[in-house]
Amino acid sequence: MWFFYKSENSNPYYKEFPYDARSFSQKKTIKYQNIDEVVNELVFLYDEAVQGGFPVGQALFLQHGFFSNQKNLINNNYMTEIYGMRYSQASNTPPFKSLQETPAEYIDRYTAYCEEVASIRKKEREDAANKR
Repeated sequence: MWFFYKSENSNPYYKEFPYDARSFSQKKTIKYQNIDEVVNELVFLYDEAVQGGFPVGQALFLQHGFFSNQKNLINNNYMTEIYGMRYSQASNTPPFKSLQETPAEYIDRYTAYCEEVASIRKKEREDAANKR
């Protein structure tokens, strides 16, 4: 979600594997060989954010740039779905004909979408207040 709203955080140094970058889980610089190693690092950071009570989407977005390029992480299908969710909200049209026809997985993703958008807006308000 944060990638969708804040796309400026792409790190040009981590475009192709292998590359050396910071590992939060190992607390040192390591050589990332493939996307699976990046995903494992993200899972570690996810667990840390949950345990620490931090907003997960924000934490992952802010930390991924130390060891990965967001272009390697973006799933175009999810980005398309996010565009659809935004359009649905803006136009006040439902994404499916009825609640009964709406897949439960979609409802879960939509709930996460709403929570992350609220977190993004909160961070933007805090940043604006801190600039004053």
